[in-house]
Amino acid sequence: MDKLATKGIFLPSQVVDLVDSMPVAIACTVDEVKMGKGKNAYMSATISDEMTSMSVGCEETLEGAEHIQSGALLCMRISAYVSKGERRIRIEEIMGSVESMVGGRTLRIGVDQAFRKNSLREVLALAEQGDDRLIVAPREGMWTATPPMVTISTGLMEQIGRLEGVLSVEA
Repeated sequence: MDKLATKGIFLPSQVVDLVDSMPVAIACTVDEVKMGKGKNAYMSATISDEMTSMSVGCEETLEGAEHIQSGALLCMRISAYVSKGERRIRIEEIMGSVESMVGGRTLRIGVDQAFRKNSLREVLALAEQGDDRLIVAPREGMWTATPPMVTISTGLMEQIGRLEGVLSVEA
């Protein structure tokens, strides 16, 4: 996240209060997306980092809105406003994927209930350090995204694929 911070992009947990007073740029994981219906359809999403989750929304016609998908790691500019007495957070701009902003690749790991994070930690402790990140995606529940920390290799992908509870490994 240091590379993002130098560009003025922060995590949701760092800007929870700041978003009320000014637009802020964040890097987040998209956890869930709901599409509206009708002529002026509005989409809403739940976004998060390791510490904070928040609901955001935008019009489906916003440039880059097609990138708002469950599991995506995105950089976006958000701001808060009040509508009908309720605080809401609007996506003002999709700046791009975290990968495009800082470089590196993302390894998506699909897991089930048999998966144990500690077994993944053991594999990662021996992996070559680098600018690539992981997303651990359970069938149900919250996705977990790591900061840039490893170099994705075929060997690493094979090791992770052999762990109990791992359903898929995709770079």
